[in-house]
Amino acid sequence: MKRTKKEYSEDNMRRNLLLVLFVFSVLPAVDALTQIPALPDNALTKWVVDEPEEIVSYLIFDPATVKDRLPSSLRFITIEELAAGHIPWANEHLNEYPAHADWGYLFH
Repeated sequence: MKRTKKEYSEDNMRRNLLLVLFVFSVLPAVDALTQIPALPDNALTKWVVDEPEEIVSYLIFDPATVKDRLPSSLRFITIEELAAGHIPWANEHLNEYPAHADWGYLFH
């Protein structure tokens, strides 16, 4: 059975549409991966999911490892400061890693 030009054209349109849909469905995933920066050496991160409406992550790191990439006026809250403010996980972390007292802290 020989296909008509119209049938051939419709098949090409379907194939092109599927290709476009596939490309656009993959792009957000690729873009998301490019937005996740590499952690500095020896950095630790922890994700906490508590209840369905809250996702929290934090990152602790040695600010000296990124000092050359940050403005000189930028100062991070340290784990020692958090521990002094009675933040339980900070106290636990310093009990295990006392040398991390001057490490910075970020949360998302």
